[in-house]
Amino acid sequence: WRGLSGGHARWASGLHVAVGGRGRMGVRFRARCSCGRAWVGAGGPPGRVCGCSFLARRGAARQLWLELILDYSRLMQQIENAIPEMERAVSEVLLPSLNEDVLVSASGFYRDNLDSQVIVPYTANHAHVAERIQASQTEIFTGFRSGARVYDALMSSIERFKRPDIGEQDEKYIVLLCNGRDTSSQTLPAIVIEQAKAAGVHI
Repeated sequence: WRGLSGGHARWASGLHVAVGGRGRMGVRFRARCSCGRAWVGAGGPPGRVCGCSFLARRGAARQLWLELILDYSRLMQQIENAIPEMERAVSEVLLPSLNEDVLVSASGFYRDNLDSQVIVPYTANHAHVAERIQASQTEIFTGFRSGARVYDALMSSIERFKRPDIGEQDEKYIVLLCNGRDTSSQTLPAIVIEQAKAAGVHI
């Protein structure tokens, strides 16, 4: 928070942040006005202790970007109800738990002769993400299925975070839903880890 008082800028001398459920944050701050008196606030405008005016202005916020990677390979198809349960977990559990301003995209893989496919690009419309995932097996992941390219899919996702509208301080996450086996990736796990760390991406 930055305070502006009497035309003079003052940075807050203390800031305490508490994170609650679903990423909600409670903020306490203290600052001094131009006459040197303390201003104290908790989650709202500071208390008035003198005749000075005070304006609390929110600093630059960090955007949260999240890509979901879904496994539609033969390995998942061979497990009873694995794919429907994967889609249900995303649509009914994960997406509803996110703050409404989280930008979400989804991709998937299903054949070892094809790269991962983008199901839906980044959007804050989480209901739309769920709809596109539910439609993906009839519109994208059609025909025969084969091996799982888990590490290649992760690398493709990491590369998609390298776009100009994603800031260095933004939070970047990948959530991978699969059976845990990779059968045909060209990318080594160590390279995925190295590139994820370099890009600041949490998997």
